[in-house]
Amino acid sequence: MGQTKIDLRFSKLSKALDGLEQAERLPMTTDHLARDTTIHRFKFGVDLSLRLLKTILESLGTHVHSPKPVLQEAFANHLIDDKQVWLDMLKDRNLTSHTYDQQIADEIFSNIRTYIPLLRKTFNKLTKEFA
Repeated sequence: MGQTKIDLRFSKLSKALDGLEQAERLPMTTDHLARDTTIHRFKFGVDLSLRLLKTILESLGTHVHSPKPVLQEAFANHLIDDKQVWLDMLKDRNLTSHTYDQQIADEIFSNIRTYIPLLRKTFNKLTKEFA
């Protein structure tokens, strides 16, 4: 895995996080468009974060293939700080396919507001070390 692949992952994740932060700031309406947009962009942010972590781990010689082991190895390699919050985030990401259920969608949206600073903090930390 070359630096070019890592740089591409950083670029895509940067745009995704910008979009997520922008969506989260949209005014809430009765049609739930802002909530649903934020959830959709959250899914992209988590997926791209996991891909970046996986690519960095591969560049360090560690090969993992599924999200939970990626998070476990990322924590072991000090790429992420709070493994449990990341596992919670992954769980919520997996629940995004059930956002037709208003209660689940509202819970995920509420949680996203706490995840965004962690996603950004991790992105900034990884940028300093690997970009």
